[in-house]
Amino acid sequence: MRRVIALAAVAALAGCATERSREMSVRESLHGTWDWADVPARCGNDAGTYAFAADGRTLTVEVPAGAYFDTTAAGSRLTYEILAEPAGGLRVRAVGETRRTATGAPVEWEIVMLDQDTFCWHRTDWQAGGCTKPLARCKGE
Repeated sequence: MRRVIALAAVAALAGCATERSREMSVRESLHGTWDWADVPARCGNDAGTYAFAADGRTLTVEVPAGAYFDTTAAGSRLTYEILAEPAGGLRVRAVGETRRTATGAPVEWEIVMLDQDTFCWHRTDWQAGGCTKPLARCKGE
């Protein structure tokens, strides 16, 4: 009986370690250049390079061709405050974004890692599971 309990404890701890390493790998996985998976001319000037500040509090996305908040031009460098790190993603708020939810709160986003080379953006006021089209890692990253 003790062996069964000990093995169950080891298995539970291994599961926690696996989950923790998955959470920690989101930052490592996201670092690099990404573009919408379905665009024909992928990974050109419209691709975004994702990097974290040294203090880990912000994420920057550099897009040479310029980026948008919906239809509003936002410049070529976006900065996101990191609000939380749920399993498999990050919850962020874009600095300078003026959009609001239906309740008047600033829009927040979750970066949802679908696998090591694919993620999508989920607005926190969307239905569960609602996501943008996926972004894919650019080759050579």
